[in-house]
Amino acid sequence: EDVDGLSEICESKILNTGETVFIRGETAKALYLIKRGSIKIQQSTSSGDSLDVSLLSQGSHFGEMAFVDGEPRSATAVAAENTEVLILPYEKLTLFLSKNKDAAV
Repeated sequence: EDVDGLSEICESKILNTGETVFIRGETAKALYLIKRGSIKIQQSTSSGDSLDVSLLSQGSHFGEMAFVDGEPRSATAVAAENTEVLILPYEKLTLFLSKNKDAAV
């Protein structure tokens, strides 16, 4: 029942290879679930180059830390290939969890 409720507030988005999901330092507004494809998590080096620190694939999630700590994005996320993500906006998630205490736990 909780999964059905969460799926109702998710938005689907298709990303092309190389498309940026979010950039380090941005205000976070959602968390993401990878339905198919893969996402590179990147950091900038001192010389300004991008360094891939993680490659996430189908079934993985990312972008949740800002929901917990309220901080700006700590890394950049980029589609490593054509990818479909489910977007779970923080505002909708907060409302869902406030109405579904068991799911919040």
